[in-house]
Amino acid sequence: MVKNLKIGVRLSLLVAILCAFMLAVGFIGLRGMQAGDAALDTVYNDRVVPLRDLKIIADMYAVNVVDTAHKARNGNLTHAEAKKNIDIATTTIRQKWHDYLATYLVEEEKALTVQAEPLMTVADRAISRLRMILENGNAEALATFTVDSLYPAIDPVSDVFSSLVNVQIKVAKDTYDANQVLYDASRTRMIALIVGALVLGVGIGIATIRSITGPLAYASGLIASMAEGKLDIEVTDDGRRDEAGRMIRATAQIAATLKGVSVDLREMIDAAKAGALSTRTDPTRHRGEFAAQAQGVNDLVDILTAPLFEVAAVMAKLASGDVRGRITGAYDGDLRALKGNVNRSLDALVALLDEISGFAAAMAERDITVTIDGSYQGDFAAIKANLNKAVEQFGSVVREVAESTQQVAHSAGETSAAALDVSRQAADQMNTLTDVSSAIEQMVAAVGEIAQSAERGSALARSAAATAEEGQAKLGNLATAVDQIAASNARISQISGLIASIAEKTYVLAVNAGLEAVRAGDQGRGFGLIAHQVTKLAEDVAQATRDIRELLEATGHSVQTGVTAAQEARGSIRRIVEASQENGATAQAIAAAIDEQNATAQVLKDRVISLTMVGQSTAGAAEEISATMSSLTDMAQRLKGEIDRLKVA
Repeated sequence: MVKNLKIGVRLSLLVAILCAFMLAVGFIGLRGMQAGDAALDTVYNDRVVPLRDLKIIADMYAVNVVDTAHKARNGNLTHAEAKKNIDIATTTIRQKWHDYLATYLVEEEKALTVQAEPLMTVADRAISRLRMILENGNAEALATFTVDSLYPAIDPVSDVFSSLVNVQIKVAKDTYDANQVLYDASRTRMIALIVGALVLGVGIGIATIRSITGPLAYASGLIASMAEGKLDIEVTDDGRRDEAGRMIRATAQIAATLKGVSVDLREMIDAAKAGALSTRTDPTRHRGEFAAQAQGVNDLVDILTAPLFEVAAVMAKLASGDVRGRITGAYDGDLRALKGNVNRSLDALVALLDEISGFAAAMAERDITVTIDGSYQGDFAAIKANLNKAVEQFGSVVREVAESTQQVAHSAGETSAAALDVSRQAADQMNTLTDVSSAIEQMVAAVGEIAQSAERGSALARSAAATAEEGQAKLGNLATAVDQIAASNARISQISGLIASIAEKTYVLAVNAGLEAVRAGDQGRGFGLIAHQVTKLAEDVAQATRDIRELLEATGHSVQTGVTAAQEARGSIRRIVEASQENGATAQAIAAAIDEQNATAQVLKDRVISLTMVGQSTAGAAEEISATMSSLTDMAQRLKGEIDRLKVA
């Protein structure tokens, strides 16, 4: 049934369902707000306001009655002022208690109010008695009454009012808890409705969207397949009566029509590929514009095949060697131009072939002065130009070869004579190199002995330098240790100064303590003995500190002397190290120079051997060159004879 509904009706149903859920959520929220407002009204009018009244009553008893009695007793208030405060308290208590009783009372409150009535009566009698005492101005009676009678009458009332305050807080808490439960229930219902609305809305929305987008996507896929040329598609009609169903059925009809036209065109194309150009389609199988297009294709094929048949006949003659065949049919438009172009191409081809034939005949007779002189266009003109240029370049090459042959013959003779001379000089050079090689071997042996002596001197210099560097390092460690001793002495001196300062302060404190002990007499005698001992101890510490300072000064002078001596010794050893290193560097430089000289001598020896081998190769190559030049002279003479037989411009 849903498939038969229009898309607009489906969307309207979805919006209506969501609106109904929104109204339900709003109604529940309004009911919850009304319940919360009623609970707040009850808490304020029946709990907060009574709590304020109870506090005022309690303050009247505590401040305007009890505290006023104390102030009147102590003289902080006059009896008239105290009487006025008591009258205010009596009126206020009566009014606020009446207001409290007019509010809604729970059972526990009612019980406490019944308990409070007689206690308040007793308190009222006590307050009246206090007022009479104040009128009489009897201070002694006021003090006695405040302590003996007023507190026993007021305290029970205060306890009951404290209980009533606790009941107000408890009832307000119960009301809050009940309202919290109501709020939780309302919130749960609202959340359930919202979740239900979301689930139902999403479900209906997804179903509605799928019922719309599914057929549209199916139809879109069919159309996309048709656009890609895939006409062999199967359309499933599920009987939908909405817009999507009608669109799918229309798409199926379009696909069937296009498929029929495509089949006919494919048959014609396959026949044409097979060479059957007489195949035609049947226009009566289609309707409307498709039938007209089928007949138009038939007419087009008829027009195109006529000149093709004539071209095929002309090409058959050309293939058999008959270049005189031409297209003679009557055509219009581009086909007429095609006819003219084919005939003109054949005319130009025949003219070019005639000139090429004459050109080839002249070349066969050794005449390379003949050229093609006809007027041609396009590729024919390029063929003419290339052939003429090739003949011209061939003639130029022949002339250059003739000249080069003459020069080669002359140069070959000269080269052969020069090669013989080089062979003789190479033999002399080999004898000289043999003598040089013997002298270089003797020099290499002498340089090797000198290099060994220089290496032993360099090793001794390096050993001396290493020993001096080790001594320098130990003196450096000694200087560092002496510096650390000096720093420790300075630190000890600071500490001894601090101890001396502490001893001095301790001495002053001990003297002051002794004076205080003298002033205290017998009671401070023991303390005086302790102060005396502390004074003596401070003097001993001060004397020890002075001894340590003198010892440290003497040690500091000794340490400074040691530092100076170590620095001077370190400088002397450093100079020894520098001299040793310089001697070692000199010895190493000498050894390196000798090694380099030895390597140079070895290289020179290798080069002499290489030169000897090169000389041998040069002598052999010179002899081969002489023989080759003789053969080249004979070849040049024969080539010159062949070139003289060609006819060149």
